[in-house]
Amino acid sequence: MTAFADVTASYMAEKRAVGFRLEKGDAAMRRIAALRSELGCRQDELPRELVEAWTARRPGEAEATRLRRMGQIRGLGEYMARMGYDAWVMPGRQGYADRGSYDPYIFTDGELASLFEEADELSGSDPACRRAQMAPIIRLLCSSGLRSGEACALGKADVDLDAGALTVRHAKNDRGRFAPIHRSLASRMRTFSNAASTGHPQYGMHGLFWSLPEGGPCPPAPSMDSSARPSGTQAYRTGVAARDRGSTTSASPSPATGSAHG
Repeated sequence: MTAFADVTASYMAEKRAVGFRLEKGDAAMRRIAALRSELGCRQDELPRELVEAWTARRPGEAEATRLRRMGQIRGLGEYMARMGYDAWVMPGRQGYADRGSYDPYIFTDGELASLFEEADELSGSDPACRRAQMAPIIRLLCSSGLRSGEACALGKADVDLDAGALTVRHAKNDRGRFAPIHRSLASRMRTFSNAASTGHPQYGMHGLFWSLPEGGPCPPAPSMDSSARPSGTQAYRTGVAARDRGSTTSASPSPATGSAHG
């Protein structure tokens, strides 16, 4: 009898062979295996009982997270059925992500300017410290369309400040792309790079563009600890109230243009 772990390993290997990164896939497969063991299922089957237990709604869970779990076990079931195992494949389009209640907020030029000013005030005296990096990174996110993880993963070789262009590697679906940046943002990034090169010897010992003074990578914005976050008072001064992702907002009728570069 084939071990369930061997089945999931073969499934993950097949998915990666056709270009999927599946960074969290191995952990999901381990949790499915643990649930299989808990339910007493055979090693070479994926019964309906296991699938429904894995996809059951959990307290406080977002529907999008549940849909992600459905996709994980549906893909495994399709693979196992194709390989001749006894597997119940969950039908498609189960549940829905409630996207209708999300109204995107469009920042005004004034709000963006206030946000940038507050980020600048947090920078401190060292232009290469973690706080100081947040100001150009926020401008980069607002003006380039990069995700926070993509911005923080930029290598020095990916940043051409003379041409005003960034190379984004391993983006969504493991694809690469180029992103232009405004000359004023390029100037701010050059100021940081020069300060880091002269003031932090560790900066020259790795390939990352953004980094902490001790040489480690700069984490994406959501992972900032309290020392790098603006206080409630500072956030309030920007004029932009904090909002939950799914809340309904009154969006500004005109998108902010240009201010992301200054």
